[in-house]
Amino acid sequence: LRRQRQMCIRDRVNLMNYENISILYVDDDKSIIEFIKIIIKKNNIQNVTYACNGEEGLSLYKKGQYDLVITDMHMPKMDGFGLIENIREINPKQIFTMVTATDNKDDLVNAIQLRINYFIEKPIVPKKFMSVLLDSFELIKEKKKFLLSSILLEQYKHAMDESTILSKADLKGRITYVNEQFCKLSQYEENELIGKPHSILRDSNMPSSTFKELWDTLKAKKQWKGIISNRAKDGSIYIVDALIIPIMDEENNVIEYIGIRHDITENEQYKDCLLYTSDAADEEDSV
Repeated sequence: LRRQRQMCIRDRVNLMNYENISILYVDDDKSIIEFIKIIIKKNNIQNVTYACNGEEGLSLYKKGQYDLVITDMHMPKMDGFGLIENIREINPKQIFTMVTATDNKDDLVNAIQLRINYFIEKPIVPKKFMSVLLDSFELIKEKKKFLLSSILLEQYKHAMDESTILSKADLKGRITYVNEQFCKLSQYEENELIGKPHSILRDSNMPSSTFKELWDTLKAKKQWKGIISNRAKDGSIYIVDALIIPIMDEENNVIEYIGIRHDITENEQYKDCLLYTSDAADEEDSV
């Protein structure tokens, strides 16, 4: 009994982590709906909307946003399969749980083809129902984490595109991506750079030892940082502070290289000017 109480407390704590999850429950059997309402209330689950057939469920879905759709398989006025097919057209990534009492092979094949995430068997057993619900909540939580990560990644990418000079290259050093800042500084159009080696920008005055060091470092799966002088399309020279990073897959194999650069041309020209002024002053003093 103590263990059951501990498990009950644990499940309640777990459910507290999913307070913001919204559910659409669709079933034509009013007695089952009332039974589910009792389970839902007992477990203090919020944000549940009920519909008595597929048509009503679809209408509600179009008006709101639901993290989880739980639907009976066989219903009048659009069955569970029809409901899922229609919702898939609206949101291909919607998570579904299907309630079914059938072991019909064709129905099961159809359910698999519709990529239904979870199943609840009739007659519904509260403990099994809650177990499936917790599993589906966990999937929703991971989905939201991934979506948030994707949004943040896109924001980071936008920030980087706006503030830095970016490029990507394949393992042979051929350019696979450049951002607008890269094109603006190099004076090349994107289609003039994609597929070309970075040597298209090389300043012939740069020592070959610098590029050997760069490639030796990258092949050792380490990032390289240094100053590179490049030549723009019109022949003018520009200087960048570059960071080249090898990107690895899950097996630690390099799959591409990302270059992050900042234009330091004016700073370097200012240094040269100071150096020239200093040298000229030293010559006058010596005279």
